[in-house]
Amino acid sequence: LRANERIVFGRDANTCQVVFDQFDTSVSRQHCTVMFEPNTGRYTVIDHSRNGTFTQDGKRLETQVPVQLDRGSVIYLGNRKNTFRLE
Repeated sequence: LRANERIVFGRDANTCQVVFDQFDTSVSRQHCTVMFEPNTGRYTVIDHSRNGTFTQDGKRLETQVPVQLDRGSVIYLGNRKNTFRLE
């Protein structure tokens, strides 16, 4: 992920850069956005979903509220089969 680049995760191939199977209803059409902040070396994650974006410890991110996460943090979308490490 390049500095200040936004990547949207979800099922909508027209608006998302990381696209999930259209039948995976645990992931929303536009589930979350991830950005890298070069000034802090951290990632900003914004949840847009109904089923939630979670940190590795199971904490659900508040919808539409930007959250700063450290490099190496793990998030999952909807359920744990959709797990990503922020690198």
